[in-house]
Amino acid sequence: MNWTIKTIFFFLIFTSAAHAQVFLQLEKYNDPNTIKIQAGEYLSYTLKEYPDVWRKAQIQRIDYEGNLIVFDEGFRTIDEFEKIRLYRGWAKAVGYGLMQFSAGWYLFGGIATLTQSDYTMSEREIIIGGIFAGVGFLVKQLFYKRTIKLGKRNRLRIVDIRMFDPSYQAELRSSNN
Repeated sequence: MNWTIKTIFFFLIFTSAAHAQVFLQLEKYNDPNTIKIQAGEYLSYTLKEYPDVWRKAQIQRIDYEGNLIVFDEGFRTIDEFEKIRLYRGWAKAVGYGLMQFSAGWYLFGGIATLTQSDYTMSEREIIIGGIFAGVGFLVKQLFYKRTIKLGKRNRLRIVDIRMFDPSYQAELRSSNN
């Protein structure tokens, strides 16, 4: 019983101080999985005015009431975004790992060829190194970047799941005046 009271007390202390509960949510039609983007993260995007110009900026703040995303250079509303680009870290790591394995394969094969007179790299070993390099390059090129066009099937919105905090409301009123 004592442990339960401590857990509840611990939970209440840390949830009352949490202000990072406003975030961007990228939703896909008919898909319960969403992607959450918080303040402090970088966002790659294009605008409806300039659909071919990609921008990358760090999100400084997300304003739920004004439907705004505040960046270093200014602010944007949700309706101004045309496309969002997401990056998959696993694809970059796997691609580079396979290419580094291929480079090591060629390096050790070349060193062995130079230092041992009875050894030369065979065509099979050269093909194996090339396959690893090619697969690593393809994994990085095909899976690293994911571009999502906003519109009918994909939607970007601001979600606010904060509990009522009177001190935060006082800050909002003082900053609006």
